[in-house]
Amino acid sequence: MQPVGYTKSRMGEGKKPILWGLFLTVTGWSIIFLIVLEVIPSLTVLNFFAYTIFMIGFVMGMSAVFTQIQLNKVSKQHELEQQKLMDGSYYENDYDEDN
Repeated sequence: MQPVGYTKSRMGEGKKPILWGLFLTVTGWSIIFLIVLEVIPSLTVLNFFAYTIFMIGFVMGMSAVFTQIQLNKVSKQHELEQQKLMDGSYYENDYDEDN
């Protein structure tokens, strides 16, 4: 029995934003690195573009990672609650504390 709102497909949805964030971060970092090595000229517009790409990728990747961690945490909690309900041990400790 699955918890309400829980689907297996939600677990894999976070991989695309993580990969896009990684790609954008590496791309922005690579442009900045090539500017520092003077392989490509240091233009103000290019510097802002590289920094923007880097920051968008970093924020996108980190938020996707945090979202994936939260989804994993919630799904494990739901699995534990479902297991306790199936075992019948979910409500056993509630009455012991009052007595």
